[in-house]
Amino acid sequence: MWSKLSLVLALSLVLSSSVFGGFFWFPSNPTSGGWEDLLPSLSWSTNAYEFGSRDAGTSTGATFTITNSGNDIAEEVATTVTGVGFRLYSSTTFGNISSSKTRTVKVAFEPTGAGAYSGFANYSAPNIPRTSVSLTGTGTAPSGTDSTPDTFSFTDTPDVALSTLITSAPITVAGIDTTSAITVTGGAYDVNGSGTFVTTAGTVSNGNTVRAQHTSSGSESTAVNTVVTIGGVSDTFTSTTLSGVSPTFTWHMESNTFPTTSDVGGVTINRYGGTAGTMGSIVVGHLNNGLSQNATNFTYWYIPGTAVSEASGKIDIWLKHDTASGSGTADQRAMITNGQTTNGITAYFVSSTSSFYFYIYDSAGTTHRVFTTTDSWLAGTWYHYELEWNAAAGTMSAKRDGATFTTSSNGLTDWTATLPNWDSANFRIGSTFPLGVIDEVNIY
Repeated sequence: MWSKLSLVLALSLVLSSSVFGGFFWFPSNPTSGGWEDLLPSLSWSTNAYEFGSRDAGTSTGATFTITNSGNDIAEEVATTVTGVGFRLYSSTTFGNISSSKTRTVKVAFEPTGAGAYSGFANYSAPNIPRTSVSLTGTGTAPSGTDSTPDTFSFTDTPDVALSTLITSAPITVAGIDTTSAITVTGGAYDVNGSGTFVTTAGTVSNGNTVRAQHTSSGSESTAVNTVVTIGGVSDTFTSTTLSGVSPTFTWHMESNTFPTTSDVGGVTINRYGGTAGTMGSIVVGHLNNGLSQNATNFTYWYIPGTAVSEASGKIDIWLKHDTASGSGTADQRAMITNGQTTNGITAYFVSSTSSFYFYIYDSAGTTHRVFTTTDSWLAGTWYHYELEWNAAAGTMSAKRDGATFTTSSNGLTDWTATLPNWDSANFRIGSTFPLGVIDEVNIY
């Protein structure tokens, strides 16, 4: 039998346990004698939230809920947000959350610039495990404020004549949605091929083209640099003068009126076919203007064969193909030729087989040198070709953009037996089949 003192002590223990954080037990099913704990349980309405792409300087809100799914009160519940670009704009302290009740948490995404952002929304409460909502978002530059263009690159120009006005191929401004400042040092620039070159600061828009211009050095093997800066992005256009030997023939191809005279050497240049007095369309060249060579009315340009040395020499020429390698027909699209296989010199392309050929024949029609290789090129891209030969040394070579071609076939016969003799034949630039745009022809 329980004494009165024993009952008082037992009741005191139960009450003190409840007051000081112990468990209070009650019968969940009195008839079966079952008991269960009184415990709070907090959870978020989601584990992760993506705000998506938002302009820098804007604010986007999201609402979350915290639910107490336990059977006891969650006490002293507080919320925080971590991570740059995220802000809590609801109450940070909720106090107690009763069983089956919820509280609302509001978070703002406020990117300060372009880029990826991440953070967390958290709650805390005594004796309750902490869980979080993963927050992510992307900041973007607002429309009409991006004045920093994509990187751009001018094509440098080697082997230019001394003290000559040199103009770069155009670059295209891309990646901006508002006007951008443009400046230049060491030269001048024009916009959209206007031909009006200025040295003062200006502005450009997305899609504009820009060319740089300067006067080449008066010394051999010397570079001149022009720096163009657009929206903080810069590139340098460089021209380098010829080394050691100057060309005996230079044609800048600025006009399509014939006959005309070469810019260096005073050589008469004429045309075959086409409209009387003209041949080829004047287009934007590698430097200033260029001439479009095509097959209309069997047209090409020519100079006397005496302008090209038989014993040794070099030809360099800028070319923009109108047909990419691996396409088109098997037509021989000649860059240079004297039009015959006896006493001949020729360099041509076959687009359909991606092939480049450079031949020299002697007076009997025997091949002195056969230089062939498989090549690849793009339509609409400028390339710089250099062809060299030396009869006494028995050598020949070809380069594109300064890189020497590796030959897949190179016949090496004795040049001293019967040297070429092409003086009597005209030397052609271009051919009867369409090739593309030609510019800046030099012969040494």
